[in-house]
Amino acid sequence: MGDRVEPALRQALKGKPSPEVQQRVKTLLAALRAVPPASTLRALRAIQVLERIGTREARQVLQKLATGAKGARETQDAREALQRLAFSGEQYELRMKRR
Repeated sequence: MGDRVEPALRQALKGKPSPEVQQRVKTLLAALRAVPPASTLRALRAIQVLERIGTREARQVLQKLATGAKGARETQDAREALQRLAFSGEQYELRMKRR
């Protein structure tokens, strides 16, 4: 449920709510990020494994996951994993050129 609620809470903060509403929304957001449900943990661990594998096939799966629900933690983590893989690939190419 958290992944579905989080974008709405973030949008509520952008609307310049009263200080009390801001405090309550921030508390809710912190609670959502504290301990994700088991299904989310499994997905996040799978994303970590795919990133460590780093093969073309693993990247394809990450790309598919990165097109998921806007604001979902799994989607964000997949995008970040792809960015790290792209950066590490660039660094690897630079090292190989220097040899």
